[in-house]
Amino acid sequence: MDERRKIRKHGRSARPDLRQVAASLGVAISTVSRALNNAPDVAAATRERIQAKARELGYAPNAAGRRLRLQRIDVVGFLLTPPQDRFADPIYLDLLSGIAEELSTAGLDLSIHLAHAADDEPRLLRKMIEGGIVDAVLLPRTRPRDERIAWLEALGVRYATFGRTDLTHAYRHLDIDNRSTAFRATQLLLESGYERPALLVPQPDLTFVRHQREGYETAMRKSGRARSRKVLTAAFPVKSAYHAAREALANDACDAIVCASDAYAAGVYRAAAELGRRVGEDVGVTGFAANPMLHSLAPSLTTFEAEMVAAGRRLAQLLLDDEPAGEVWQAAIVLGDSHRRGRTARL
Repeated sequence: MDERRKIRKHGRSARPDLRQVAASLGVAISTVSRALNNAPDVAAATRERIQAKARELGYAPNAAGRRLRLQRIDVVGFLLTPPQDRFADPIYLDLLSGIAEELSTAGLDLSIHLAHAADDEPRLLRKMIEGGIVDAVLLPRTRPRDERIAWLEALGVRYATFGRTDLTHAYRHLDIDNRSTAFRATQLLLESGYERPALLVPQPDLTFVRHQREGYETAMRKSGRARSRKVLTAAFPVKSAYHAAREALANDACDAIVCASDAYAAGVYRAAAELGRRVGEDVGVTGFAANPMLHSLAPSLTTFEAEMVAAGRRLAQLLLDDEPAGEVWQAAIVLGDSHRRGRTARL
């Protein structure tokens, strides 16, 4: 049975989609999408091979996508990806507030959609677009090679991302410079007298995690402490960060921790207290996001803050702009006492 007949027998539709074309060639969906759109970053031989396979399988762009290119935007969908516990983080609430404010000014509506699992995202995106629920999409939690974007581009759907990818062509996005933030946090701890700072980040292969690792590792290399690098990983729930930090501190694997979020920092505080360690003296800690719910931490948390309401407004503006463009914003440091180790840090 040839590939086209297999698709007709096993698929829900006789028309193959991007995923099936990609699978038949053993390449990424994003590569197929770029080849079919004649992107210049795809080698000519690869592009011709993919286009030939698409013709062989009978692939054709979805009619819904063609219609969407011609209609105005009325409803913008925000796809919130798992795990859902992160939705409680003010970074998303403030971002959504700014997005809704800007869209309302333009006479548009915001629709929020929750995916229950990562592998449920394609189905949900398809339902949002082909069901006519939304006309454009905002995607957070980007991945370096993000197949959600490949699918949207293949349909011709307008999108913008909160976060970056490895795309080489212009696309609408806004990101916080996590590489710079992790670098500055690590440097701050080193200058305060800590000698073995570790990095505590989520497990998923998200772009911001990669950028934080790069910033941390650069700071460690520049300080001559490359051999002391220690990257701790945890799932998004705060208790996972607590367990990772407690194990590292109990084994004397580090004397300070750069945290991917303030919620993670709260887990480090708890772990240090249980081990009889003093934050800001025995253990240095930095966070990210300036979570107002954690202002009561003692000693006060040194963290980094981005103007997320303003970022949401700007992300919505980028989505609506005719020409695709991207921006990277810096986070401002909010000095507390959790990094100090009894001395004044040199900034």
